[in-house]
Amino acid sequence: MARKRPIRITKNDRAEYKRLSKNAKSKLNRTVKNYGIDLSNDVDIPKLSDFKTRKEFNDWKQKITSFTSRSNQEYQFRKNEYGVVASVKELNEIKRNTKKAQKIAKEKIDKAMKLDFYVEGERQGKVKDRIKLMKKEEVAGVSVPVDFDFDKIQTRKRLEDKAGFMEERATGDYYRKKDIQMKENFISMIEQGFNSDADEVIKKLKKIPPDDFVELTIVTDEIDFRNYGSKNEGGINDEDKLEELNNTLNDYFNETTTDVNDCRVWAYGWMEIGKTSNYKIGTDFNEFMEWMIHSSSRLYFHNLKFDGSFIVNWLLHNGYTWTKRPSKEGQFSTLISKMGQWYGITICSGRDGRKKKLTTIHDSLKKLPFPVRKIGKDFKLNVLKGDIDYHKPRPIGYEIDDEEYQYIKNDIQIIAEALEVQTVQGLTGMTNGKDALDEFVNMSGKLYEKLFPVFSLELNEEIRKAYRGGFTWLNPVYGTKKYVKDGIVFDVNSLYPSQMYDRDLPCGVPIPFEGEYVYDKSHPLYIQKLTFEFELKENYIPTIQLKNSRFGFKGNEYLSSSNGERITISVSSVDWELIREHYHVYDVEFEKGWKFRSTKQAFRQYIDKWMLVKNMSAGAKKAIAKLMLNSLYGKFATNPDITGKRPYLREDGSNGFELMEEEFRDPVYTPVGIFITSWARYTTITSAQKCYDRIIYCDTDSMHLEGLDVPESIKDIVADDVLGYWKKEGQFKQGKFIRQKTYMEEYYAKYVRDENGEIKYDDEKPIKTICDKEESDTTIIEIKCAGMPDNIKKHVTFDNFDIGFTMEGKLKPKQVYGGVVLVEETYTMK
Repeated sequence: MARKRPIRITKNDRAEYKRLSKNAKSKLNRTVKNYGIDLSNDVDIPKLSDFKTRKEFNDWKQKITSFTSRSNQEYQFRKNEYGVVASVKELNEIKRNTKKAQKIAKEKIDKAMKLDFYVEGERQGKVKDRIKLMKKEEVAGVSVPVDFDFDKIQTRKRLEDKAGFMEERATGDYYRKKDIQMKENFISMIEQGFNSDADEVIKKLKKIPPDDFVELTIVTDEIDFRNYGSKNEGGINDEDKLEELNNTLNDYFNETTTDVNDCRVWAYGWMEIGKTSNYKIGTDFNEFMEWMIHSSSRLYFHNLKFDGSFIVNWLLHNGYTWTKRPSKEGQFSTLISKMGQWYGITICSGRDGRKKKLTTIHDSLKKLPFPVRKIGKDFKLNVLKGDIDYHKPRPIGYEIDDEEYQYIKNDIQIIAEALEVQTVQGLTGMTNGKDALDEFVNMSGKLYEKLFPVFSLELNEEIRKAYRGGFTWLNPVYGTKKYVKDGIVFDVNSLYPSQMYDRDLPCGVPIPFEGEYVYDKSHPLYIQKLTFEFELKENYIPTIQLKNSRFGFKGNEYLSSSNGERITISVSSVDWELIREHYHVYDVEFEKGWKFRSTKQAFRQYIDKWMLVKNMSAGAKKAIAKLMLNSLYGKFATNPDITGKRPYLREDGSNGFELMEEEFRDPVYTPVGIFITSWARYTTITSAQKCYDRIIYCDTDSMHLEGLDVPESIKDIVADDVLGYWKKEGQFKQGKFIRQKTYMEEYYAKYVRDENGEIKYDDEKPIKTICDKEESDTTIIEIKCAGMPDNIKKHVTFDNFDIGFTMEGKLKPKQVYGGVVLVEETYTMK
């Protein structure tokens, strides 16, 4: 075979080679010198004699010409003041993708604004009319990316993340994936919050296409991450929240229920507060209703939602008419919130001259927020609640036996005696929060109005966006473990009262400002509305939770990244300080805010009084002092929306409830509620951060750590009896943590013994108390799990406590003809 001849090199070839090689080497040197980038692997400069063919040489010339050309954006670079280097091609591609992403986002927002908005299935107008005080992207679940500005990029990683985010958002598939993720996150939250109670709701949610689901979150209030991530304001019952969601889904599928159960009251009992010898127990519900209606007195039922359902159903079936303000015989009113919380019933039995004869019914559960059994023990009453068989057949005409009679008597006597203690102390409000606020206002006198002026509803709504609850977080390192051996638990001594006592809290009329807060000595506290992106710093606990986010984040999840989304939130100055300490924040846009004067003295007299009662008392007085200490802060975050529901009879004779016209009251001073809870989170998070290498779980005012010893990092803030310090709750032998609010621990404990060394008993069960490992001779198992009743907890072990655990015996209330029945169903941990 003939040997290939080398190409013939001309004079022009040599000159061109020399020129191109020189330019390429100069470009390589400049790029290294000016930008720190070595491109030698991208460009090869062989000897001229190395070229074997004319085509090889021509291809090389074309490549070098392209490499050195100023029009080749791939090899043209820019460097900003932070030292970040990028090619012009890379920067232009990010800009193009940003423009595409902006266009797609704006189109989705415009479409969302045109949708109809519904409340209780009734059209209320357009979405755009509903959100005049909110940014569009906050409602539509879409954020419009800001224009790309290379000068603000501080790291190469940040640039690469930005490029990836914008490339993803510039595709039409981005929002489809996001819709799917958002629906899955919501379903997951419902499963974790309600377990098997939500089976019917979950089936319906899974049938909804992802884009329809997202649209439902925009056009209704009922599908809202804020309602289901945790207990919301006022401790709204799980059943109420779930019922609201189920009704919304029924409207979507146009479904109704037709199942009717027989329901009767087989016994009743009443007892006079302050005179427990005056009582009656009977079986004729009609007789009880006639007595009650004409008693013209104030009555209490423990869990009015249950008992009140029977009362209201009887009234509606016996010719009584609901009205907002009853003034004639045969009229009654109810006080039921739009989330299904029952507060009161008022019945008019006629007039005595010009005076209306009214019977008012309140919920003692709002005054004594515990099961009857716990009230008897905490108040150290001489009577304790027993047990009866609720499944025993009791036909019409059934006469109660002695055991049932005593059970009912004990039940009403415990509540009567506990309410008497509160009444004697002048605590006669409808709720504990009302009692606490009334006393605080009386103590403060005229100073109260000066410190805590009333805001307009519009201003309150803006400021209220900075309100958040307690910090509840499971370290993902431990969430993947089956068991944790040997740990220690700490609780804060009176977390919220301690923040009210020691921390700087806002007061007075706020001063609005635009942009970023500038330090003002006379107004050192502030609430800031801002938009930004974030990434969690290494070895830091996450602190950002977006309960109202429509960006696909779980409402109960603390986030490590905004995933390229620009998040708009309102935060207190305390929260913002913590965020900046724990996160890298980018592209921060400070929109506006409000700054406040500061006080440390406002609550000290009130807390001093009730701390003294708590420390110097026992039994009922001590229990009431705890209630008063922990009930005040919540009133400062009360929602001014008091829109209620009124009852009516459904076609099947059961109670139905329809939403009434919107109604609002003056807000209490919301900024105080915001800062108290902010400082509480700050206390828990900063303490947990000091124990980062051992922290397992935090829940509002508690820390659970691996290891039995007290960490050196927090020894200076650990004490049993100092307000705001951490108290050692106990040491546990083993623990299992599934997720937030779902865990079990086996505490080291010892038997309580009398002076003779004999074990004491309560209800035929040995009394135990938590102690250190060295003192222990037994253990106590504590289980926290949303929706799991006590009767099922008795059967839980460390082996079966996991996702998928199933057992019969969960009782669920259901409205039927006559009132409410408790339907037994299967409990499943989701």
